[in-house]
Amino acid sequence: MSQRFGKEERLCSFNEINNLIKKGESFFTGSFRVVYLKNEGEGKDKILVSVPKRNFKRAVDRNLLKRRIREAYRKNRPEQSQHSGLLHIMFFYTRKDILNYESIEQQMVHILHKLH
Repeated sequence: MSQRFGKEERLCSFNEINNLIKKGESFFTGSFRVVYLKNEGEGKDKILVSVPKRNFKRAVDRNLLKRRIREAYRKNRPEQSQHSGLLHIMFFYTRKDILNYESIEQQMVHILHKLH
């Protein structure tokens, strides 16, 4: 399996995002609020990462956190054969300080086990 995190794994469609927000289920864990929606169909899971400007005024900090979250997801995402259906997932970073990569990765592993 390719280790890339490509365009097909990003949740970009306005309609898909709206559908996720309206019909999705959510939970809080550690530093994240996770909204997810299980769909029928084939394909790769899609994710969206959000770091609020309210908590991090500098774009450099927001981008750093988004890169860390995407990398933690990419390294720990489950194989497609391990679960049925298609997941749309939105990660909201809720802390007001910047966590190191190891802490984010530990929380991501916990989230992915909870979802699958």
